Amino acid sequence: MKKSVSRVLFLFLVLVFLLEPLSAQNSDKKGWVQGFFGGGISHSDYGSDEFIHPGAGGEVLIAGGLGVGGEIGFMHFPGTTSNGTLFSLGGIYAFNRDRKTFPFVTGGYVGFVGDSITSGGYFGGGIMHFLGDHLGVRLEGRDQIYSGGWGGTYHYLEARGGVVLSWD
Repeated sequence: MKKSVSRVLFLFLVLVFLLEPLSAQNSDKKGWVQGFFGGGISHSDYGSDEFIHPGAGGEVLIAGGLGVGGEIGFMHFPGTTSNGTLFSLGGIYAFNRDRKTFPFVTGGYVGFVGDSITSGGYFGGGIMHFLGDHLGVRLEGRDQIYSGGWGGTYHYLEARGGVVLSWD
């Protein structure tokens, strides 16, 4: 498991640093809304489960590349009756957002409401690529961490992709 996560992170970093210099100039983005579909593996001392996670959210830049945002989504664990609503509030830093393709990092608070209610934190990063002035795609990797609630510490390792609509 650790080896495959390391490989995915390495590939992600290689793509970020290869694509970023190739991106052409674009307008300076001030914020965006997004719809996404993700999935991954939850891991704890009690075992692992797969999950899917569709949702929507948005972010607004408040100073340079620094911004705030939030999202809401539905988390489903196939083959179980464990489902729930996931919401997050956090920060983002977007690098070189005046280009068509730019990397970002994100992190903050995450809450889950389902069979039980629990909260934790998340961190991640990714790339946004704009196909035109306002329409783009977003690829992201994220780790959502919960402690307590169900007992033990849970990591939800997720890959997600989505559509982005921005404004300048």
